Amino acid sequence: MRTETRNSYLEGIERVVSHVSRNLGFAQNQSLDPAALAHVAGFSTFHFHRIFRGMMGESLGDFVRRLRLEKATYLLAEGKRVTDVAFECGFESHEAFTRAFRTAFGVPPSTFVRESRAFRRLPNPTVTHYDSILIGTPLRTLLGDKNMNVEIREIPGFHTLAMRHTGPYWQIGATFQRLAQWAAENSVPYHGSLAAYYDNPESTPAAELRSDACLVVAEGVVAPDDSVVALDIKGGRYAVTTHNGPYSNLGDTWGRFFGEWFPSSGYTMGSEPSFELYLNSCDVTPPEELRTEVYQQIV
Repeated sequence: MRTETRNSYLEGIERVVSHVSRNLGFAQNQSLDPAALAHVAGFSTFHFHRIFRGMMGESLGDFVRRLRLEKATYLLAEGKRVTDVAFECGFESHEAFTRAFRTAFGVPPSTFVRESRAFRRLPNPTVTHYDSILIGTPLRTLLGDKNMNVEIREIPGFHTLAMRHTGPYWQIGATFQRLAQWAAENSVPYHGSLAAYYDNPESTPAAELRSDACLVVAEGVVAPDDSVVALDIKGGRYAVTTHNGPYSNLGDTWGRFFGEWFPSSGYTMGSEPSFELYLNSCDVTPPEELRTEVYQQIV
């Protein structure tokens, strides 16, 4: 089962890699819409971005941009005009292409044509490149088996009082501070805290990301005013891994969780929101000693 599931994940990502490599032109930009690529992979849009980043080691946007630029060196080396290359590689203008090319290769396209005229590759974690993709190198030969310590748990769920945070996920700490102050002012007892996440930061603008800062309270505890809302985290079967260290590195753990462990696990992700349960307090614990459990429902 695990081998079959991993292969299905790889096949989905391979379809995306192949599709992207063949549709890099400006006229095909709509076919590279995140929702369209999630459909090609056979994943939900929400989970697709996390799986892609975890398996490929780079975001979908970075991957597409890199292939466009590598293809550009291919076409420039063949003697095509810079303006034509920009359009064939999906850039909306000559200026946008020139800026991106200079950032990636250190010289503008015109200088590259005069001084190099050689196909260039850009570094990436899986060593996948535009040329190797075109000749059909199987992605599965480039990705080794990767493991992390994950437990499968049946949990009863959590009854919480929550305050909504809208904006970059890393800024949720300020919302937790307001929530803790509210709890102190209203004499609301709690015995833990967690954060629930509803949007994928790879596909949702940072200013629109939705999450909830939550205090875990006993059943029956209600909010004395409208500043917070009751939120029940559904119980059931969850995959759980523990992140040790600063909160700033949690993104790496989430990436490995979705992109490395799930493809080889044999499990399918459920529809309930992912959440983090904080096992100690950042107010009194050094960053390197913080422990955070990461939860994803499985079905």
